[in-house]
Amino acid sequence: INPGEGGYSDARADALGPALAPDMLSYREVTLHLGATNLKLGRELGPEYHVLKPTYRSGLAFEAGTKATVYLRGTLLKSDGSPLALLAGQVTALDDPDFKPALIFTNRAGRFQAEGLSPGRYEIQVYDESLRPTRLEVPQDAAGLYELSPLRLGPR
Repeated sequence: INPGEGGYSDARADALGPALAPDMLSYREVTLHLGATNLKLGRELGPEYHVLKPTYRSGLAFEAGTKATVYLRGTLLKSDGSPLALLAGQVTALDDPDFKPALIFTNRAGRFQAEGLSPGRYEIQVYDESLRPTRLEVPQDAAGLYELSPLRLGPR
């Protein structure tokens, strides 16, 4: 909690238990900054800042992290097999209504990456009205880096 130049200045979660910040004053708004140094690829910490306002003799608890376990990488191609170069788009979850779409950008070779995903079904749409979206599935046992086979987006 509240990382500084020389390490964590307020608290640290470790094998002994969760991080605790006992020095908050009652009725005063305090902002906690969360940081993580050893997250596995595909995992997400969630919101980095939390604004809290403890009351007299109160305790506040929240859980850091999300259910994300997958870091997705792939290539987008046109129907003729050429790369979809330098385009923006989004990955949308079909199974999870709470999932916020992940923005993607392709490089000159059509390669993209997206983080914050979990196993399930997704749709990729590039911001080009002439191209149809395509669907993909991340398997239930996927964790960390998940490399997709090249995906072709055909015309609408």
